[in-house]
Amino acid sequence: MSRRLLLGIVVVIGVVILSFAASRDELGGLLGLVDSPAVARAGELDAARPVAKSGGEAGAASRTSRGLAVLDEASKSGRYLFVFFYAGESDQTESMRELFDRAMSGLRDRAESVVVDVRDPAERAMVEKFEVSRAPLPLALAIAPNGAVTAGFPLEFTEEELTGAFVSKGTEDCLAALQQGRFAIVCVQGASTKLNAEALRGVQDFAADAKYTKLTDIVIIDPADSDERALLEQLSVDPGTPTAVTVLMVPPANAVAKLEGKTDKAELIKAVQTATAGSGCGPKSSAGCCPKK
Repeated sequence: MSRRLLLGIVVVIGVVILSFAASRDELGGLLGLVDSPAVARAGELDAARPVAKSGGEAGAASRTSRGLAVLDEASKSGRYLFVFFYAGESDQTESMRELFDRAMSGLRDRAESVVVDVRDPAERAMVEKFEVSRAPLPLALAIAPNGAVTAGFPLEFTEEELTGAFVSKGTEDCLAALQQGRFAIVCVQGASTKLNAEALRGVQDFAADAKYTKLTDIVIIDPADSDERALLEQLSVDPGTPTAVTVLMVPPANAVAKLEGKTDKAELIKAVQTATAGSGCGPKSSAGCCPKK
């Protein structure tokens, strides 16, 4: 699972929040991004933040969308969903569809899958939900049970890339928050760390503030959990840390503060204000990089 967080964050930027090309250098410096063909291809996507439509034509379409129905089923059963988006037949589409089907046959115990023709009026709500109408096709997306997109592969992909799209629960929660434009406060603490209550207190105070309560997700990770090792690596947190560590992340995928031990609400607010100063970002801004209200 190592490096899956990287690909997931690329999806955050390139597929569902901002153009990956605009943020690649910043993210690379922050999280130690390693170039790969899959990451490079993700930068080709030109789509916006996922917004589920409601009412009107979108509401009518959602009632007949097989894509949305399978998405809902997968979420309720706690399984991943892999979606193959395409438009029309071509040698490339046929080749990738065969590979997709072959990979999915080996993942039946872990995931659902669905094929969506973006030209099908019945799938309009599904296409709009993930804003793939302008994406290079064919396109495969991996979606966690909580709705977070963990990987995106435009044009071509391998079976190994598809089967490697599963990430840890902590990574899923971080991606879900960031992809919806919210802050993710990662609290690394457990039986092996001290000052847990003191570290959590400032976080809870921040999240309870009227300005930030709807904009903040708290993600608690036990450093002893081996499944979260890749996430801790990308956050530059030692799994053997003797003290609780708190990492504040803001959209698109920026770690703006890493605190050891006790946290303070004022310190977290200052970190957010410093990170968004002069950028047009912030809870009251309408810029695309800002948390949704």
